[in-house]
Amino acid sequence: MKGRSVFTHEEALIIKSKLDACREDGRYSTRDFRGFLRKQYDFYISDFDRSRSGFSSSTFDHHVSIGNIKIVEDDHATLLADFENFDYNSNHAKRRFEDLTHRVKNHIYINEEHKKLSIALLKEVKTRIPGMNLN
Repeated sequence: MKGRSVFTHEEALIIKSKLDACREDGRYSTRDFRGFLRKQYDFYISDFDRSRSGFSSSTFDHHVSIGNIKIVEDDHATLLADFENFDYNSNHAKRRFEDLTHRVKNHIYINEEHKKLSIALLKEVKTRIPGMNLN
């Protein structure tokens, strides 16, 4: 095995989204996507699959289910699950968004481009809180 087989939930989500994007873009972008996964997450598809049928997010999930890939908890991860059952109209909302923004800025597994995007999304969501009814 050349790469890792243990990932956080957040890393798994990003890897799966890149795998799906790779499948949608076609074979000419495959090299770029695979290079990104290798460099950023030390994830080598060849560690888990040698077939030519393609490796997708469902293949990734299959390897998780049979134990070839392990998903571990990360206390510092910022997942969309943090927004479930969240009272968007409370005073706690402002502090929570500040905490989430801080966690994204200091997260070691997120590259700078992803951090900027995540922070921009958090700011956008924060501005729309008064009109939201997500629960």
